[in-house]
This record gives sequence, structure tokens and C-alpha cells, in this order.
Amino acid sequence: MTQHKTDSHKSDWGYALLAMVLYLLLGMDAFSVFVIGPLVNGQPLHDASLHFNNWYARAGANFFSTALWTITALLVIYWLKQRNALEKFLGTRFDGRSIGFFAIGIIVLIAIIRSVAPAESPWLRFVAENRRFEELYPGNGLMVTIIQHLYYIAESAMVVLVLAAWQRAGEIWTKKTLVPWGGLGLALTWGISHGLWGIIPSLVIGVIFVSTQKNALLSLVSVLMLFVVYS
Repeated sequence: MTQHKTDSHKSDWGYALLAMVLYLLLGMDAFSVFVIGPLVNGQPLHDASLHFNNWYARAGANFFSTALWTITALLVIYWLKQRNALEKFLGTRFDGRSIGFFAIGIIVLIAIIRSVAPAESPWLRFVAENRRFEELYPGNGLMVTIIQHLYYIAESAMVVLVLAAWQRAGEIWTKKTLVPWGGLGLALTWGISHGLWGIIPSLVIGVIFVSTQKNALLSLVSVLMLFVVYS
């Protein structure tokens, strides 16, 4: 009988390494923008631009990142399941306490996001981006917007995995499970690369993660708020 490795056999640095690898893979988005997009757009790489003339170049760049992140997330979950480590990494339990903390966290998170948004701006990024993409790619704006939001979902899943990996690393190092280590780690990696806008929400999401008992779905929704609520 094959004996699976358990979480107790993991190196203290194993989850920190996983978090950094996932963070670096999030950075592969630059490859999509500056290599995949221009190639699909038919422009030389030395003239790479964020403003693609063709809708399918914009969609293609986003689709590449979405596919990469989705495959990565599934592989990480499979890897954790094989080692009987998934239950300590992410939770699936729903109870009144978790829902209550989630609701409070989401209100705080949205308040932070909207605090930097113009007063007359729409609340949903979908509305603003669809309008902009329709102007850039008449007749194809909706398709580009939908793919853009699938990209947001995939990125959110990756961010949750980074969060969970830092949380687990902190728990192993300190034996303290109620401290939002994940939020601190996320703020110092993915968050800091997005400036103040990324640091503060990362800390809030870290608190939500611990308060909801690492609930994967509630954490995913929390991160997704950063992308779907217009700021």
C-alpha cells in the first residue's frame, strides 16, 4: 500500500516556497501582455503595447494567463489532496460565525475599495470595462469583457492559494492559528506589488480568511471583490 505524505512531513519552508512560486506565476501575466498579446496582434515584440488594435489580441493575452492560472490552481489542489494536506490548507465549512465575519469583512473591503473611486463611477467594473472595450473594439467589447472577468476569477483563485500558503507557513512556524499570517504574507508579496491599494485589502482579506475558518469559496469571493468592484 502506498503511504501518502502528510502535512507533518512538510518542511517548515515548504509552504513559504509554494507561496513564492505561486506569486511568481502571477507575475507571468507580464509574459501574456508583452509577448502573447503582441504575437497574436501581429506586432513586433520590441513594439509591445497594452493597447492592442485587435480584440482577439487582448482576449488572447488574458486567456493565456487565465489558462495558466487555472491549471496551476488545479495542480496545487491535487498535490495537496495527494498529501492529505488540503483540509489544513483550505476549508469548506459554512456556519453562522463564518458567514457573519465574512459579511462584516466584505462591507469593510468594499468601503475601502470605493473610498478611492470617483463618486460618479459605476459600482461594477464590468459596466465600466464593457463600455471602454466597446469603444476600442466595436461589436466585440462584450466578449473581451467576459474573458477579462474570467481572468479576474483565475487570478483571485491564485491569490487565495498564495494567502493560504502563507497562512499555513505561519501556523507551522509559530503554532498559532488565529493570527492572519496569510494576510501579512500576501501584503508583502502580491499586495506590495499593487501599492497601497493592494497592501490594505490584503490584510483585510487575511483576517476574513482566518475568521471564516479558511473557507475557500468565501475567500475567493473576498478577493474577487477587488476586481469586480470599481475603484
